[in-house]
Amino acid sequence: MPLEALDLWPIEGELTGEDQELLERVAAFDPTAYRIGVEDERIEDELPAIVERGRDGRWWAGRYIGSITIDGRTLLIRPRLGIGVVEAWLDQAFGLVAPPTTARHTESEAFMVRLLARLWCRSLDTATRHGLPLLRLPQPHEGLFVRGQLDVRRTIALVGQGRETIASTTYDRSLAHPITRAIVCAERALADRLASGAEWRTGRVKQVLPPMRASVGSRPRLPPMIELRRMRYTPITLPFKRAALLSHRIASHLGYSVTDEEGTAEGLLVDVAELWELFVLNCTRQAVPALRIEHGSASRRRDYLLRSSDESRGMGRLKPDVLVLDRDLPLAVIDAKYKRVHNSRERPAGVDQADLYQLVAYATRFKPSTISALAYPEARTDESRPSTAVDLSPWRDDERAYAFITLPVTAPECRQSLEAFLADANAAA
Repeated sequence: MPLEALDLWPIEGELTGEDQELLERVAAFDPTAYRIGVEDERIEDELPAIVERGRDGRWWAGRYIGSITIDGRTLLIRPRLGIGVVEAWLDQAFGLVAPPTTARHTESEAFMVRLLARLWCRSLDTATRHGLPLLRLPQPHEGLFVRGQLDVRRTIALVGQGRETIASTTYDRSLAHPITRAIVCAERALADRLASGAEWRTGRVKQVLPPMRASVGSRPRLPPMIELRRMRYTPITLPFKRAALLSHRIASHLGYSVTDEEGTAEGLLVDVAELWELFVLNCTRQAVPALRIEHGSASRRRDYLLRSSDESRGMGRLKPDVLVLDRDLPLAVIDAKYKRVHNSRERPAGVDQADLYQLVAYATRFKPSTISALAYPEARTDESRPSTAVDLSPWRDDERAYAFITLPVTAPECRQSLEAFLADANAAA
C-alpha cells in the first residue's frame, strides 16, 4: 500500500520507520527531476521541497500532486481540494475536454493518469500545429547509379571487396524515428490506463496518431531518453522535443520502462501552484475582457527591481502572475499563491514574509494605479481559519493600496469575485 498524503497538508496517521525513511529520502530530492510543467515557455524559479518536516515535528506535503516510488515504496500525494477541482482548473485554462468519470477512474493513481492525459494531449496539439514530426533521415543505397549524395568511404570499401557497386545516401522525410516511437508508446500507455470508451483524446491527437502508428507500428519499443536528447530538431520540429520527452516520461512511469537498479526513484509530479496561477490568470481575462492582461511568468518582457547606473544591467527580475493594464498603464498587479492563508506562530498575520516583500516589490516597480494583491484559493470548510491579512484588507503604505484575497475555486464564482474586487479597487483609487 502506498503512503498517502494531501498537498499542503500534514501527513496523518501513525508513521512506521519505513515511512519515515521514505519521507526523508523524498525530502532530499530535487523536484525538477520529477515535475511535469504545464506551460511550454514557463520561466523556472527555485522549486520548494516535495515534502518537509515542520517545526511541530510533523511531515507536511508540498504543493505537488503525483507519486514518487523508491525501492518499491510509493508516496502518493492527492489534491486536498479534490481532483475534480484540479481537473477543472486545467480544463478551464486550456479548454481541454475531461474524460467521463467511472468507478475505474477513481482507483489508486488514476487521477494522475487523467491529468497526464490532458497535459500530453495539449503538448501534442501544440507540437503538431504545423504538421507531423517529419525528419530528414539518411537512407543508404547501393547500385550502379548514385542516388542523392555519393558515399566515398563505403564505395571504396565495396570496390575493395570486388563489387562493382556505388554507395550513396539520400535524406528522405520520414516518421520512423525515436520521437514518433515515444509518442505512440505514451498514447498506448495512457489508453491502457483509462477506461475503455472514455474519449480523452483531442481532435488533433486523433488525427495525427494513425500516420504515426503506421510508420512505427502500434507497439514500438520505447527509445532510451538519451536517444531522444540526441535528436537533431529543426525550427519546425523543435516543438516535438518537449512532446517527445514528456511522452517518454509518461510511458516510463506507466510501466513501459522498468529498472532494477537499487535505490532508483521514479515518479511524476504536477505543480498545483502552476495550475492555480493559470486558473487565476484566465479568470482575470474573462472578468475584465476590455483590459489587457499580461502573464509575467511566461512573458518575454524584462522588468527588474533595480537597474545599474548605466541602465545596462538589471537585478531582481519581477514576474507577477497577472498584470492588468489599460493600454500600457498598469492598473493592478495580482500574484496567485497556492498556499493556505491563516494566522499561525510562524505567520502572525497569515502571510509569508517573503510573499509580503515580493508584493511590495511588484507595487514599487509597476506602480499600479488601483491595487496590488496576493490571491489564495478559498479554504475547505474543515480548514477555514482566520487571517488578519485577509480580514483587514485592503492595506496601505504611504502611496499604494494592497490586498490579500481568497478566491473561489470554481470558474464562474472566481470570475465574479475578481470582477467585483477590481471594480471596488478602481472605485476606491
